[in-house]
Amino acid sequence: MAILLLFYCLLFLISIVYLYLKLKRDAWSIDVFFLSIIVVFYIFIPINIIVFGHEIYEPAIKSYLSPASRFVSLQSFFITLIFLVSFFVGEAFKGSVLKPINVHVRKLNRVILYKAVSYFLSLFCFVSLLIYIQQFGGFSSFAVNLIINRSGQLDQALVGSYAFFGKFIDLAIIPLIYFLYKKRKTKISFILLCCLPLFVMLFSNLFISVSKLKFIALGLLFYFTLSLRCKRLYISYLLLFFAFVFIALPVLDELFIFAYRVFQDEGLLAVPLRIFSAIGSGSLGQGQYEAFLKENVANPYLQGINYFTFVQMSLQLSIDNSYPLLFFRDFYTGIVDILPSRLNIQTGIQVNQLNTALYYENYPNLPELSESFVPPGIIGFAMYSLSVPGVFIVGFGLGYVFRKVDFFFKSLLEFDLSFAAFYAYAIFVLAVYPINGLPRLVLYDFVNLVFLFIFFVLSFKFEAMKAENIRN
Repeated sequence: MAILLLFYCLLFLISIVYLYLKLKRDAWSIDVFFLSIIVVFYIFIPINIIVFGHEIYEPAIKSYLSPASRFVSLQSFFITLIFLVSFFVGEAFKGSVLKPINVHVRKLNRVILYKAVSYFLSLFCFVSLLIYIQQFGGFSSFAVNLIINRSGQLDQALVGSYAFFGKFIDLAIIPLIYFLYKKRKTKISFILLCCLPLFVMLFSNLFISVSKLKFIALGLLFYFTLSLRCKRLYISYLLLFFAFVFIALPVLDELFIFAYRVFQDEGLLAVPLRIFSAIGSGSLGQGQYEAFLKENVANPYLQGINYFTFVQMSLQLSIDNSYPLLFFRDFYTGIVDILPSRLNIQTGIQVNQLNTALYYENYPNLPELSESFVPPGIIGFAMYSLSVPGVFIVGFGLGYVFRKVDFFFKSLLEFDLSFAAFYAYAIFVLAVYPINGLPRLVLYDFVNLVFLFIFFVLSFKFEAMKAENIRN
């Protein structure tokens, strides 16, 4: 393992130098942030498994990550290297140059459409939140009913017929993006496009989606917007943010359960005060509510590392075990996810929920539904789909697409720096969501589809400027 550790350390150093030079030259972009995450998951984490595997307890397999050879190997190193090289080839394919773009704001009877749509969405998301709460029993019992529903034990007859409004709650991110885009901010826009959407998202994240990633998304949206608009990296801010996230992950895990209990026992108004009190006392993240946190509670660093190990574990399992190739099936089966379940539309397409089967002896297990499934990771997904050739195809494809999208948004920033908010959202979605290796989370995500429709159809019209117009 010493030679393997040396290889990973060399690749890590080379990657860090490359990212530093590219970041210094080109500032933040989708490809830079995506590669940064790849380096963390597929290079930095394997180094930690090799060095500290005997101290990292993985509750999914109920053992420590030892011996490290079960989870990191020379094969996984070269597969990761193939992916990185393929990504660089995709980026360099035919090259790209910034093309000046002219932007027209769409209007209807002199009404600026994006303003009307963003105000409507803000109010609509708030109303959708209220309807969703009511459909699960109202404020007095919705939190408990949601927990029971997630475990599959809630009688569906108790769920109101308008519960599908829950699908619209996460659209609150869109009016917030348009608030960051607006040059002149009034008190009304501050309340309706900033405060109200933030309240909806925070409430939803705490009690409905219980998503750590969505909390991180909010922080990165503000950071990337500020960095791109001011043309400064603010690296110290970003490092501080990620250090906070790294430390806060166990806290967030228990925060969701703690918030539910306070909400149930003392009501909504008591939640913020009790949360601040619990965080200040240091009682969260110690395993009081989540038993698996107790294993590494004495070492906060290893406790944080444990949240990122599943991707490398999935990659190694995809190498060590035989499985039927999926031939990128998730790209078209994912369309089922955007169909409302209550409509019971029979498409004849079976959604394959990729499962790395860390919870089972056999591998891989591809059930239609599973109580516990682990995302395969982007390189693992490529291995599932077409083995090593699949790794090259996915790496090349992402490099090519990300470069095209980056140049589009960089051209917009040349036109108007206010478009930084939209670029910031694109950076987060395209760089972070693919890491799990579930393409449907990006291609068929309802919020992303609505954002694209509003941005390209209702808000702006983009035209590439001709050479003679540029000279004039």
